[in-house]
Amino acid sequence: MSGTSAEAGPTPRPSRWGGRLLRAVVLVGAFLWIRAFFAGPSPLGSGESFGSPERLSGVVHVHTNLSDGRGTPAEVVEAARRAGVDFLVVTDHNRVDPERFDTGAAGGPVVIVGSEISTDAGHILAIGIRPPTFEFSGTLREVLDDVRHLGGCAFVAHPTSPRGETRFTREDAAGDWGVEVVNGDTAWREASVFSLALAAWTYPVNPSFALSRTLGDFRTERALWDRVLARRFAPGIGGTDAHGRIPISRTRSLGIPSYEALFNLARTVVHLREPRPTAPAAARDAIVRALCAGESVVAIPSLADAKGFSFVAQAPDGALFGPGQVLPFVPGLRLRVGGPMPSGTRLDLLASGGAALSSESSMDIPVDRPGVYRVEAYLPGVATPWVLSNPISILSPEMEAARIAAATSAAAPLLEGRTQIARFETPSAFAPEHDPASAIDEPIVDASAGRNGGAAARLSFHLSSGPRPPVWTALVDRTPRDLSGHDGVSFWMKADGEYRIWFQIRDRNPASDDEGTEAWFASIRTTTEWTHFNVPFADLRSINRKTDGSFDPAKIAHMVFVIDHGAMRFGSAGRIWIDDITAY
Repeated sequence: MSGTSAEAGPTPRPSRWGGRLLRAVVLVGAFLWIRAFFAGPSPLGSGESFGSPERLSGVVHVHTNLSDGRGTPAEVVEAARRAGVDFLVVTDHNRVDPERFDTGAAGGPVVIVGSEISTDAGHILAIGIRPPTFEFSGTLREVLDDVRHLGGCAFVAHPTSPRGETRFTREDAAGDWGVEVVNGDTAWREASVFSLALAAWTYPVNPSFALSRTLGDFRTERALWDRVLARRFAPGIGGTDAHGRIPISRTRSLGIPSYEALFNLARTVVHLREPRPTAPAAARDAIVRALCAGESVVAIPSLADAKGFSFVAQAPDGALFGPGQVLPFVPGLRLRVGGPMPSGTRLDLLASGGAALSSESSMDIPVDRPGVYRVEAYLPGVATPWVLSNPISILSPEMEAARIAAATSAAAPLLEGRTQIARFETPSAFAPEHDPASAIDEPIVDASAGRNGGAAARLSFHLSSGPRPPVWTALVDRTPRDLSGHDGVSFWMKADGEYRIWFQIRDRNPASDDEGTEAWFASIRTTTEWTHFNVPFADLRSINRKTDGSFDPAKIAHMVFVIDHGAMRFGSAGRIWIDDITAY
């Protein structure tokens, strides 16, 4: 036979190095799982606490499915109970719904319902507010005023967030707002790829350990906080920013990280001056007072339990002053830091933003000068601070006066206008307008309701129950005006309730898609007494997509008082009186 036969070549073998690499990866992965499985908070030493008689560990900045969270209010509260949380601060976006929560459940956490409010400078956490009867406005100044008016306090949320639209941009803003110095959302967004991979790999074994891998050192947040503290007191809190989900699309998400796991990411431990009240409402009030006053420390519970951590100033007579408190500088004051801490804990004492002293044991040192003192505690080999205390302010009279002034927003003087626009004693150009489903009572002039017993305009509005926008009612004056040489518009207003109304001026802008006019507006919160309002032209905001960038008082086309679904809820009704509209 003739022909050739093919010779079989050698059989390929797996790469020796590839097999070794695979085994190494498996071994490392298994090691990390074992490490995560046995990981837990560091054991505490035998130090004794001093200062506050009652410490409560709580979770701040939580979202439910009432806004963009995954869990129902009941599910979120139950997760807090399972996580051993003493109190829970829920801050759904731009709403306050305490009626949706069982805030007095026996054996559960104390539930405080606040809000995360969007502003033109970033997001604000409002804590301790009563539910408003109006929608929140969009400017930082107005939101801070609303929060104070509603009985609460404000903290800037995720102030250094890498998401530009949520980063706080008004560090120099006047007011008495505080700072969220730890934010879980910012932490994972700034974490390295390795940290995120480690967190994802170990999450099934130990969720709390996994999430703690995403935490950094909060360097930028601490630096911002210290810059604000250099001017005035600003309480600090730690927030989880818990949503209980990872979004996949607009309608789908994964239910991880769980709320229970997130509730062990960051805590704020309040130091109450008295034992916790037994009544739920009184307990809520006591916790809110402590949060707003900064009588607390921020802690990472996965590192160690911080309930016993103590930081006080001790007066010559033995009186103790804890975080958030202010006292005058006198000779003989001492700062003390201690309590049960893990072995090897490093304590850093900062004075007015700068390092003053470090120690690997408790501190008991004299205070030789006024200053703003706070403490950071670090566990061995861990860059994430275990505890960030709120400051104790030991001040001279001059320092105290300057810091109080820096925390007070200066109110502009109210001016009566010299150019009359409408007094309503004579026929006015203002006329009622509204969408087809809403209504305004007529006539719009109330002959005897004016602030001096004369006539006033009356906007009796009935907004459609919607929910399809646009929903609005308005009093509109379409008289062209030239108000050049004036600084703004002045008017008096009262209402039968607390409402939000927009004062809008339209100037001519040929580039606008809205009939060649551009709408500029300011937000007004009504009161039940006659109140004088000034609206400076410089404070007006445009709502048009095609803006020419500046309001022109020489080209006024319309003046409008409008209530819409962005100011009040669908179905709202009420009466507002307006009198003596002038330009100043």
